[in-house]
Parts: sequence; structure tokens; C-alpha cells
Amino acid sequence: MIQPRRTAYLLIAACCIGVGGLIFLNRAVIAKQLQDWQVIPQPERLSELYFTGHANLPQSLAAGSNYTVAFTVHNLEHQPITYHYKIVAESPSSNTEQPLGEGTFLLGHDKTQLSEAQVTVPTVEAEANVGIRVDLYYKNAETSETLQTQSIRHWAWTTLDAKKKAGP
Repeated sequence: MIQPRRTAYLLIAACCIGVGGLIFLNRAVIAKQLQDWQVIPQPERLSELYFTGHANLPQSLAAGSNYTVAFTVHNLEHQPITYHYKIVAESPSSNTEQPLGEGTFLLGHDKTQLSEAQVTVPTVEAEANVGIRVDLYYKNAETSETLQTQSIRHWAWTTLDAKKKAGP
């Protein structure tokens, strides 16, 4: 005859094995529910935007000259993202903005995109400060109702080139 205490231990062991088996078989459903309850930490989602070679950005730009705006985007959103960008020149002295360029590109998770755009430095007041700004817009699946935005800005003095300073 099996002792009652031993029977209880066998019953407890059988229940633990049964519950463990159910958990193992339904682990995807359980994991999804725990994520929905936000019990499991989620990976941080972000996109990095920065000027490529930021240490070498010019301190002055000649008005009317061509300038290459180079910036980098690094996708850490854990999914492919379509990014849209606009390049704008802004003048704080006249409180104006001038569009210089725009574009779109698709970038996979943990991928980096180097983008370059040739722009013409706007003619503003002589020796005025001008900002070259890159605006980045995108949506991800988690926040599809909200447009994510980022901006970077490079300030430089505008100068008139020698031909323009000499006049006619």
C-alpha cells in the first residue's frame, strides 16, 4: 500500500509537470499577454539623426554658393521605417525660412543611412547668421497615429563672395 504522504507528493509532482507543460505549450500566448499588460520590459525605440562629420562643419558659408549638407540616420526602431526629410535655411535676423531640399528613404532596423544633398546657400544680409536645418519625419507601427519628428541645425555666418562684394 502506498503511503498517503507519498501519494500527496506524487500528486503535487504530477500537477507541477502538467502546469509546466501547459505553460510550455502556450508560451507564445502567455508572452503576448504579458507584453499587452506591459509587464515585460520593451526594447527602446529610437532613431538617431546627426550631421555627418559634425566636427568639420564650416563656420561660414558664402551666400549663393553650393553647399553639401551631409547627415546620418540610424534606425533603432526594431522595424523598417520610411523616413522623410526636409532641409531648410533659416534666418533669425529676418525671421524667415527657405526650403532647400527634401527626400525619402526606407531603412531597416539597426541600419544606417548617410544622406547628402547639394543646396544653394541663400542670399541674406551680409555677415548674417543662417541656420541650415534638417527636419526628419517618420511613423512607426507602435505609434502609427503620431508623426515622429526630429531636427538638427547648423549655424554659420553668411559672407558675400569677392565678386559680389566688388559690385558691378
